[in-house]
Amino acid sequence: MDMTLEFVLLGSRTAPDPLTELVRGLANLWSLGLVLLAGATLVWFAYTVCLRRLLRVRRIANIRLQRMLRERESSDQTS
Repeated sequence: MDMTLEFVLLGSRTAPDPLTELVRGLANLWSLGLVLLAGATLVWFAYTVCLRRLLRVRRIANIRLQRMLRERESSDQTS
């Protein structure tokens, strides 16, 4: 049987190469970091969009309330 085919079929029977394991570990850390960064960016985006929407709704409600109070004052003064 060909040595390469035997290696593929049976897998490596030698100890793992330390350099390969180091590179694989660094690649795993890099992938984890990218996933965490993507998640943090998504959370930040959703938070800022929701926060802006809430602030806008509050500002509009305050403007309406002040307009209603002004109109009430002006109608009370004319009556």
